[in-house]
Amino acid sequence: MLAAAAAVIVAIAATLFLGRGPASVEPSTSPRAEPVASASALAQPLGSCSLEPGPSQGPPDESLGRPFLAIVLVDDLRVRSEAGLSGTQVATLQTGQVVWITDGPTPADGSDWYAVQGDTDTAGWVSAGPAEGPYLDLRTMLPVNVPASISGLAAGSDGFLAWGLAAHRSDESAQPVFLTSADGVCWQRADVPSEMAGPIVGADWGPAGWMAVTSDEFRTAAGAFWLSDDGISWTRLPAFDASGIVPQSVVGSAAGYVLTVFDDRTGTSRPNLFFSSDGRAWNEVGPEAEHGIGSAGVIAIEPGFLQWLPGGSGTLIRLSADGRTWQETGGGLPPSLNNDPLFAGAGGGLVAVTTDVTTGAQSIWRATLGGPEFGWERQAAAETLVADNSIDSLVSDGSMILAVGYEPTQAELRIWRTTDGASWTEVSAGDVFGGAVPDLVVGSGAGFAAVGGTITAAGENPVFWHAPDALNWAPEAQLVMGHVESPIVGTCPALPTTMVDWLAIPSPVSAECFGDAPITFRAWLSEGGGCGGYFPGTFEPSWLAALGSMLPIILTPFEVQYGGCGSAAPHPTLTELPDPQRWVMVTGHYNDPAAETCRWTPDPLYKFAPFVRGGLMLGCRQRFVATAVVPESP
Repeated sequence: MLAAAAAVIVAIAATLFLGRGPASVEPSTSPRAEPVASASALAQPLGSCSLEPGPSQGPPDESLGRPFLAIVLVDDLRVRSEAGLSGTQVATLQTGQVVWITDGPTPADGSDWYAVQGDTDTAGWVSAGPAEGPYLDLRTMLPVNVPASISGLAAGSDGFLAWGLAAHRSDESAQPVFLTSADGVCWQRADVPSEMAGPIVGADWGPAGWMAVTSDEFRTAAGAFWLSDDGISWTRLPAFDASGIVPQSVVGSAAGYVLTVFDDRTGTSRPNLFFSSDGRAWNEVGPEAEHGIGSAGVIAIEPGFLQWLPGGSGTLIRLSADGRTWQETGGGLPPSLNNDPLFAGAGGGLVAVTTDVTTGAQSIWRATLGGPEFGWERQAAAETLVADNSIDSLVSDGSMILAVGYEPTQAELRIWRTTDGASWTEVSAGDVFGGAVPDLVVGSGAGFAAVGGTITAAGENPVFWHAPDALNWAPEAQLVMGHVESPIVGTCPALPTTMVDWLAIPSPVSAECFGDAPITFRAWLSEGGGCGGYFPGTFEPSWLAALGSMLPIILTPFEVQYGGCGSAAPHPTLTELPDPQRWVMVTGHYNDPAAETCRWTPDPLYKFAPFVRGGLMLGCRQRFVATAVVPESP
């Protein structure tokens, strides 16, 4: 995975452990909560996997379905500094003017008020007016059908646990769901209870059962801790009251649970660890010394845990058999700054995969637990087998290690397995996972599970895959998260003839409804600003498929100097564009034939699951391609 993905996209031992003893962190004195049953009255039991699951509807969210744009219907509409008649007048709007809606509605003085943004000098609040004589023609985006999504997958002695969002309409709140399976073949789903609000940071299995950690929307708070025997009914644990500590993940093993956090108590955020045997009392067990810049992480091994840390000359390893006492080992691995190193353990040994910082070449390493000396041995034979490919995931079921990756030229799926880290065999991938390279792969005594997907006009629909032996992969017996085929809600809209109408139709709907029919409208050709960046890899054809770059044609429905990150890709036959800051007539289409050739070649310096080719092609089909941009006046 990318160790510095956010920055890139914006510009991707068993016998004796010695170490620092635990520093106690007192748990909250809050009374223990009663178990909270899932909002769906427990799960939808699939049994023989013949029950057709229905989509869950999330709780109402007033922020969805709000207008994004308005056309002024009256002359001399006052723009004020705040909602209400007491606000200072800062501008005036005239009939026919178009403005973005940036906030609201806010009720004040008998009407709803909206924050608007027009040209450079127009920003403030305006009244929508009375229902019988409105001041604004408010426009909302047409809703679309959104497929379900899976954001996390964990394995335990009793099977598998996943969490994500149910399929929904874009104007409805998405319902968070848990999914459990004893064998990876049949899954049951339950709505996450409303009491368990907040994004799920992570979940894993340990001696007390499944533990989940939730946080606030921006993952800046200590969050809440939950336990479950079955992944369906959850009990809230005492609060983790530690100001300045933000949980990042939870890892469980037979010894207990390790919480990885960002620790900002000293004013400098650094990775740190806390351990609990039952999820109720937590002890700080992180390293005494601060380490270099880079990612840190933890995996469960048998017995205990392994932590990796960035070091000045390599990747440092800490081991613990009980989660309380940790030993920093010798024989550090090479640094892997652009990419997290990968680790997995099986049969008393460890396997690691590191990526060279300068060339992107991967190295495979093996170490034995329990011996008098701990050291890493490079596996040349394994590297020869995997040569010219990239490993993206490394997981274990306790006796076997599975490596999942891709061939970098065509980004095609590759799978390998090993029992000892020295002898490796390649597994025939075929159309496993729907051709995707999965982000989520786990292993347990029940075998291996992963999340693949199928591409439809609505987007990628998640599909669970399972293999008891890493060889014979099969999709789930029934699609527990359902299958969304089309983005269209109801019937297709009329072909747009104005930019306002065009903006109100999401591109998936336009591509599905209009095909490659020409669309023409009047727009202001503005300039871009504050956009762009770099996404690793090469996109072809670059004029249609490139991500992270600003589209050359930047259109707005009103006169403004800077209009965002671009609205349309110029067709190769459109060799010249008019100078900006003028009204133009734009003609273009969706479903350009070149979309079928869209492809992505990974950057060898950054290892992460590549795009599903079908998904990239879908994105290309849904991009508006301009074939003519003609000035309204010479």
